Amino acid sequence: MGCLAHASYLIGDSGSRVAAVVDPQRDVDQYLDDAREQGLEIRHVFLTHQHADFIAGHLELQDRAGDLIHLGAQAKAEYGFTAMKDRDTLRLGDEVTLKVLEETPGHMAESISIVVFDAKAGGIAGNESVP
Repeated sequence: MGCLAHASYLIGDSGSRVAAVVDPQRDVDQYLDDAREQGLEIRHVFLTHQHADFIAGHLELQDRAGDLIHLGAQAKAEYGFTAMKDRDTLRLGDEVTLKVLEETPGHMAESISIVVFDAKAGGIAGNESVP
């Protein structure tokens, strides 16, 4: 049986070798394997919202990779997490920065979007820098 039809992302900074996973699927081996193959260390996991519509692998990734979980500032959870407010940023290294946007369309109050800035590519789509 395949994926439950949700998107997830492994984002890494090639200089620092630090990576983040956004909305991990339940099978976390795929992220650990991909990170290892690319020489990355997963240190951060983002959930764009608490997923009542599918099972996320964030807690298992935390247990296996020792990473930090990041949720929108309005989230309530029974586990430790870092609350991310509108326009908060997280630098994975000198090349990649993640920026949180709240108040984006979603089906939960704590929904966030994450904008990825890549300095090597000149920012978003190669034409912006991190504001």
